[in-house]
Amino acid sequence: MATPDTTTHQEPSSVSQAAQHAKEKAKQASAKAKDDLNMARDAVSNVTSLRSVIIQTVFAVLGVVAILVVAATFFKEPLTLFANWMVEQFGLAGILLGIAASDILSVPIPPDTFIFFAATSDMPALPVVTAMSLTSVICGNIAYFVGPQVQRIGFIRRRIEKWRPKGEALFLRWGVWAVAIGAISPLPYAMTCWFAGIYKMPYKKFFLATFTRIPRIVAYYYLFVLGWI
Repeated sequence: MATPDTTTHQEPSSVSQAAQHAKEKAKQASAKAKDDLNMARDAVSNVTSLRSVIIQTVFAVLGVVAILVVAATFFKEPLTLFANWMVEQFGLAGILLGIAASDILSVPIPPDTFIFFAATSDMPALPVVTAMSLTSVICGNIAYFVGPQVQRIGFIRRRIEKWRPKGEALFLRWGVWAVAIGAISPLPYAMTCWFAGIYKMPYKKFFLATFTRIPRIVAYYYLFVLGWI
């Protein structure tokens, strides 16, 4: 006698309902992920808006002025002696090397530090400002070619990835003008040039945009000079 099949079979309707439920949950998860991504992009986009960049630049200049006023009021003599000592020890080459390190490799010391040393020392203004401006422009162009290479280095790659959302939003919104924004604003200039190279921005356009670095160098130099009178 044949043994009755006691194996339970799930009804087709139950299988269909389970599949539909799973499909709905997948749609909801996908929609939520898209909403989160759009919110993140909007947040980063707001940070890179022209208004935001102008505000950041104004606050950065005001911060520099405040520090300069305090330094000139309470520490003018020792800082002047230190600036002259730095120039005597390392010369103009040392100032330019510091700017180069900042504008190519994005070292923690900003180029404004070296501009300050130059402005508060006894070096003549015109040749110093010219040399610093040209150095910054040239180094920005070097950073364009360095960017795709340094992203292979572990700790630098992590730093790039941390800044990538803002960098992508900046370049998507402004294109080649992103380089000009990086050149005159508190945004990291070297990092901006790295991203221009990584995203393969047309070099001729990039090259012209790097000349917007000159007004910033000149402005900060004479800001330091005026604050030190």
